[in-house]
Amino acid sequence: CNGDEWKYIDSSSYNVQGDGNTRLLLHFDSDWNDVSASQHNMVNNGGTFSPGKFGNAICLDGVDDYVTTVYTSDFDFGSGDFTVDFWLKMNVFPADGYIMTVNEVPAGGWSQATFETQTNGPLHTRAEPSAWMSTGNNVIKTGQWQHLTLVRSGTTLKTFVDGIQVTTTTISGSLTNDAINGVFIGKRAGGAYINGCVDEVRISKGVARWTSNFTPPTEPYS
Repeated sequence: CNGDEWKYIDSSSYNVQGDGNTRLLLHFDSDWNDVSASQHNMVNNGGTFSPGKFGNAICLDGVDDYVTTVYTSDFDFGSGDFTVDFWLKMNVFPADGYIMTVNEVPAGGWSQATFETQTNGPLHTRAEPSAWMSTGNNVIKTGQWQHLTLVRSGTTLKTFVDGIQVTTTTISGSLTNDAINGVFIGKRAGGAYINGCVDEVRISKGVARWTSNFTPPTEPYS
């Protein structure tokens, strides 16, 4: 991609995948198209393809690479259940890097759904108005694929890494709705890039796909 900004416009030529709750589905095998029924226009800023967990993945250099799409109501979770999950392979730990944000509110970085990591591999997740949830050190690894999941089920918010629950907190009411920033993969709206690869990104609205420990997917989503 050589740092160029590419945008997919005509998404009518591929098959819709995912169930009725899937609002975003990115395979990154040979493009960055959203193959969910929503067919969001994705913008790739410098990401390149490399062997992924399944097929290929989008790989980001930690300097200025990221993938994004604009806000729509698909990313407004309100007070309902939701699931955000994807595969990650970090190359190096950032001082402060945002793996993925959904509907991020600019002031203070408040977000509906945020995955952040730092030196030594803590994983911080947030779904405002809940508090930060930190797994502690050595949760995110370098050089290996890990499945990351953030799930809201009723008033419970849980984080899973490789299908193992690592955090839980109580949450109530509607999540903060920015209606400006949509999805950022590989950074937050204000920066904080990651050096690593991301595969099989899925955002599900209205469903908690996992509420207890589970076996991570063994094949691409369809």
